Amino acid sequence: MNANDYLNSAYKKQEKKLYNEALKDCTKAIDLDNKLVGAYFLRGVIYFFSNMYELALEDFNKAIELNPLYGLNYSFRGTCYGYLNNYDKALEDFNKAIELESNSANPYSKRGIHFARLKKYDIAITDFNKAIEIEPNESLYYRWRGTCYGMLGDINKAIADYNKAIELNPKDNTNKEWLNICLENFPKDLSIN
Repeated sequence: MNANDYLNSAYKKQEKKLYNEALKDCTKAIDLDNKLVGAYFLRGVIYFFSNMYELALEDFNKAIELNPLYGLNYSFRGTCYGYLNNYDKALEDFNKAIELESNSANPYSKRGIHFARLKKYDIAITDFNKAIEIEPNESLYYRWRGTCYGMLGDINKAIADYNKAIELNPKDNTNKEWLNICLENFPKDLSIN
């Protein structure tokens, strides 16, 4: 097998949530071709979802070194920085990702989540609005915007967004859970039609 074969195998294993096996295939791909950007990216993603942010950062740094024009590397690296409480570097990366991929919803949503975690809800809502404008059928963006509206006390907008998220992805129980949390915490402010 060549490096690309291992990388393709890693993607298939990652989709099946066989993360350890996918990591091994990524590493084999890198051993065979240390300039294969996709292998660093995928291994970084797997490390990220395994809460191994320092290792993920190393791989995203390498991926960016090899291809500084791919915005998704910056989005993921920015999220790693956020989890490591390096908020300035996180924001720099989200801004760079948006600069590179202004027609993609992903960097706007990642920056929106970043602002929401920093309790800058108005700014976060602006980013979620842009993500929704680009990709109106992604439930995650409505869920997060709904949370921001809820934190700002605009319960009706929060409920509308949670309901839209549920409509778009009825199998995602997180949308329903977040709606229930909203309803439990703000029952007096509701105007149900």
